[in-house]
Amino acid sequence: MIRVLIGLRRRIYLEAVAFVLARERGLQIVATATNGPEVIQKTHKTQPDVVVLGWFMPILNGIEITSQITAQHRSPAVILLSDSPEDGSVVEALRAGARACLGTRSPLRALTKAIRHVPKGGVFLNRESAPFMAAAVKDGHAAPRQMLTVRERQVLQLIAEGHTTQQTANLLGISRKTAGRHRTALMEKLDIHNSASLTRYAVRHRVIEP
Repeated sequence: MIRVLIGLRRRIYLEAVAFVLARERGLQIVATATNGPEVIQKTHKTQPDVVVLGWFMPILNGIEITSQITAQHRSPAVILLSDSPEDGSVVEALRAGARACLGTRSPLRALTKAIRHVPKGGVFLNRESAPFMAAAVKDGHAAPRQMLTVRERQVLQLIAEGHTTQQTANLLGISRKTAGRHRTALMEKLDIHNSASLTRYAVRHRVIEP
């Protein structure tokens, strides 16, 4: 039995995917989640074999969730769902530790096939994503925001989602002063000095959904 956790921000899609996968022989849905911290918490609690994860998640996006999950010992295999696998997101996903990156327009049978494949330790690439991955590797594609620390990337996302410095501090469990220090540091590194421009940057680099 393959134990699966599903993390998608929109509950109607989450419930639909969970319903379909639960009817598949040999698959068991052990948990669902609608935001980043919830995915991480439930992953630790339920110890799934596979995590199916949307790219855009509130508070902590799919790339950051994947990095945290796969850094743990005996981590589950992560499958990221991207609305634009042709833009280099496949490579970014694999570099973060994902075992597959499927387009949201892929048929559900492709997702089911990936779920059955990745627990064995392999990487799953379908016809949709493989050519773009090869091109991106050849071009040396890398995520532009990698100059930021993990905490700075988290603060960037929360600012772009409209959270205040105090709200950011509360969500991350740090002091307001520390949150402000991370905000200043990421602005200096990116040479962006207001929230509106940070939000545009976050959208452009797929930190948050447009």
